[in-house]
Amino acid sequence: MLPGFLNSSYDKILYPLEGLSQEDRERLFGSQESLAFSSLDLEKQAEMMRLTRKGLLKLEYQAVDQKKVKTQSWVQVNLDQIRKARNLKSCQEEIGTARIFISTSRNSSFG
Repeated sequence: MLPGFLNSSYDKILYPLEGLSQEDRERLFGSQESLAFSSLDLEKQAEMMRLTRKGLLKLEYQAVDQKKVKTQSWVQVNLDQIRKARNLKSCQEEIGTARIFISTSRNSSFG
């Protein structure tokens, strides 16, 4: 939706191009394929922009969502309570089976 899109900010992602020397590539990027502009200090940002203007770096923009979460729901599970409930259910099933057995036994003895 458009209003959410307008609330986004943008980060520049820098990629080395073929014309960048191997020395500069290693010095600036190291073993990384790309760098986020916001992760650089001011001196490196200025150098990266100069190299971009010279056509040695490719520049892409990446939208960063600025959505602020106003509420969060948390669910906490108490495993002991779940185990007790499972045991209680199995006990109730066993008691129910025993009641059926007792009532059928009584009925069959009168027959």
